[in-house]
Amino acid sequence: MIRQCARLTAMAVLCVSTPIFAEEAMQEEVVQNEASEKPLIEPWGYPLDALDRETKPGDDFFRFANGHWLDETEIASDRSSVGFAITMRDRNEDRIATIIAELAAANVKKNTDAQRIRDLYASFINDDQVEKMGLKPIAKDLARIRSISTHDEVARAMADPILGLDGPFDASVWIDSKNPKEYITWVGHSGLGLPDKSYFEREDERLAGIRVAYREHIEKMLSLIGEDNAGEKAQAVYDLEKSIAALHWARADRRDANRTYNLIDRAALEELAPGFPWSAYFQSAGLGAIEKMVVREKEAFPALATLFAETSVEDWRAYLTFRLLTTYASFLPKAYDDQNFAFYGKTLSGQKQQRPREKRGIDFVNGQLDQAVGKIYIDRFFAEESKE
Repeated sequence: MIRQCARLTAMAVLCVSTPIFAEEAMQEEVVQNEASEKPLIEPWGYPLDALDRETKPGDDFFRFANGHWLDETEIASDRSSVGFAITMRDRNEDRIATIIAELAAANVKKNTDAQRIRDLYASFINDDQVEKMGLKPIAKDLARIRSISTHDEVARAMADPILGLDGPFDASVWIDSKNPKEYITWVGHSGLGLPDKSYFEREDERLAGIRVAYREHIEKMLSLIGEDNAGEKAQAVYDLEKSIAALHWARADRRDANRTYNLIDRAALEELAPGFPWSAYFQSAGLGAIEKMVVREKEAFPALATLFAETSVEDWRAYLTFRLLTTYASFLPKAYDDQNFAFYGKTLSGQKQQRPREKRGIDFVNGQLDQAVGKIYIDRFFAEESKE
């Protein structure tokens, strides 16, 4: 079925790799296979009642194929899209909620995945504790960012996996697409708080409104922590991201598998983009020993490195502070969470209301402990005949 919005992420619960989390006690109390229920989506094939038979396929095939479904289907107020993938995700979410609820009532052993799942969920949905903690969970990180005085320190903060931020560049380890028996470090451009460069550049009434709202959002987030001159710093952050966006490739170019595969060594990268402290960056990322990597948007790297070097450390501090607040908004007091949703949920994605914290907690636990949740999920909901 055609979706009204493409921003979908399937819940990764069917973790069929070798189970590394054995929960014998948990299985005795909770696991009962319930996979023999009626399929969620049937019959197979295209649903004929989705068609708009009053529209000629030669005039508007999209409308012909989906028109009736589009007219009759509503997007839930706490969702930004709808479709079969969302229906399946909701079903899986309900199943995981059942698992978590039974864990909460069960006498689980300490230092097991059952305990970790139960306690992580309970911690996430504990609104009172979140409010009581305030900014304490990120206090050390804020202090570190505020103490940055050199560009080397800026690069280290951007790469540090403990902070979980990024900047004009992003490095990650993944399968080498041209040698799939090995992993390799991929380096690409990054650093935008909006989906891509078009949001900063395209002449469009809606996007123009988003740009205004984004700049206001940055100021509101910085104001919440009492940042001095929040308005000026917000403008600096916005202008910096706009400059980064101007150097980014368009989406169509980034889809070119050959153009975005440029295998080079460390020395070649440093020669290509000498304005960026690559040694400090890779060392902080835990990649200090790498000798070769794949550079994706190669032609953009020299100008991005120059922009990095020419931007003041003060502006990078404001940039990193905002990114820190954005990254951890859902773990901070309600004022931060609400403001983050007001922009990214409502303004950017069209979602009318925030999903209940209990629902978001299920996503969070499933994302952080996917192997552990997946093991229980498979034991309970994935039938033996399906495995065969």
